[in-house]
Amino acid sequence: FPYYEFVDRSATYRVGSLFYAIYFI
Repeated sequence: FPYYEFVDRSATYRVGSLFYAIYFI
C-alpha cells in the first residue's frame, strides 16, 4: 500500500508539473 501511494504521489506530482509547465509556456 505505501509503495502504491508513493507511486501515485509521484505520478500526480509529475502530471502537475507538466500542466504547470504547459500553462507557464
